[in-house]
Parts: sequence; structure tokens; C-alpha cells
Amino acid sequence: MVSQWAPNFHEGWVSIQDDPRSGQPVTAMDCTSMIIVSTLLEEDLRKSCEEIVHEANMSTVSFFRIVTQTLQKRKVAAKWVPHRLSEEQKAARKRVAVGLLRHYEAEGEQLLNRNVAIDETWIRDFEPQLKSQSSQWKHATSPHPKKCRHQQSKVKLMMIMAYDKNGVITTDRVPLGSTVAAANYRKFLQHVLCPNICQKRSALFAADVLIFQDKARSHASGVVSEILEKYGWQVLPTHH
Repeated sequence: MVSQWAPNFHEGWVSIQDDPRSGQPVTAMDCTSMIIVSTLLEEDLRKSCEEIVHEANMSTVSFFRIVTQTLQKRKVAAKWVPHRLSEEQKAARKRVAVGLLRHYEAEGEQLLNRNVAIDETWIRDFEPQLKSQSSQWKHATSPHPKKCRHQQSKVKLMMIMAYDKNGVITTDRVPLGSTVAAANYRKFLQHVLCPNICQKRSALFAADVLIFQDKARSHASGVVSEILEKYGWQVLPTHH
């Protein structure tokens, strides 16, 4: 805009006001534009700003003024929901939920007291902070905070974690380059989880442990079922 105005002022301009001009009143233009924008939005709520501006043949500023001030709309992202389930899957989840509820009604808090959840996850040696984690409150005149960009490390390991209602019982690293195969999972149960339950949760060990785990192939293997049966640990049903 400065580059456009500079030659005009060199030629003798002395005012920054618009020159008088004839044309359709602004209010009438806004009314027509509002109808056009409303119609386009009703056709497809996912239209982008660029698409509407192009189809309505208006400026981006006019479009944003109409959609935010006149129509009072804002664009929001869709909320992620669990994937769609078939009727059989819904029925299976209901059976599991009803079974657990009856189990809880029979035992009460004792059911939760002897429940041990086991899960696996990938971890990296270094995870950079998210932008939201480094956000700061600042005054309008304060300088904008800056942060160097860091890349997460390429080295990652699989971790197995076991926890109950009182917190984490134990964790274990799977050997680098391998996954939680049946042999590794059995080793975790026998040489890591069992000793830690005896040491940290002696009352839990005496109350018959209930294992809550997903239905990974390694969890349902024969060697794992054998060690669970040996300790008398029962696996709670899941719908995964």
C-alpha cells in the first residue's frame, strides 16, 4: 500500500481519504454478500475460505467480516471419536461391561484392590516439548518468546509397565531391536512383575491378582497362560 501511495503523493496528493464515487451502498452490498456466503455455507460447511471467496467474488476481508461479525460463525475442527463398531462388536463390548459391573457389585472395592494393569508403549531417549508446554503469558508490548526447534531422538525402546490403583508397580525395557514377544512377556511376568508384587504389594499378592491386559497375540500364548495359571492370576475379560 505504501508503494502504491508514494507516487500519488509525489504527484500532489494531500489527503488519505477516499475520493467520492458512485455505486451501490455498502449496506446493500453487505446484505447481498451475506446471502451469498450463507448459501455457500449451507451447501457445504467444509468449504475453505479460499473457495468461498472465489465463488462469491469478494475480498477475504469482506468474507471474514460477514462470517464472523454478521453470521457469527467460526470454523472448528471435527472431534475425533472411536471408530464405528458393528452390531456384533457393540454386543461384545456390552457383555464385557456388564460382566465387569456384576463382578464389581459382588466384590466392591476389593476388585479394584487386586487389579493390576499391564501395558506396553514406545519411548524415546529424548522427546521435545510441545509448543503448548512452552507457552508464556506476555504483555502486548513484550517481545515474542523464541524457542529453538529440537528433533526427537531416533532411538526408541519398548517399555512394559505394570500398575495398580496405588501407582506404578514396576517397569521393564524390552531388549533393543525386539518387541514384546511371548518369551519376553513371560520373562517380565516371572522375573520382574512377580518379585515386585511380593516386595511392594504383599497384600495384593495374597489376594489373588487380577491381570488387566489387551488381547495381543503374545499375551494369549501358551507359555504366558502357563505362568499365569502357575501363579493363580486371573485375566479380566476385555473388548479390544
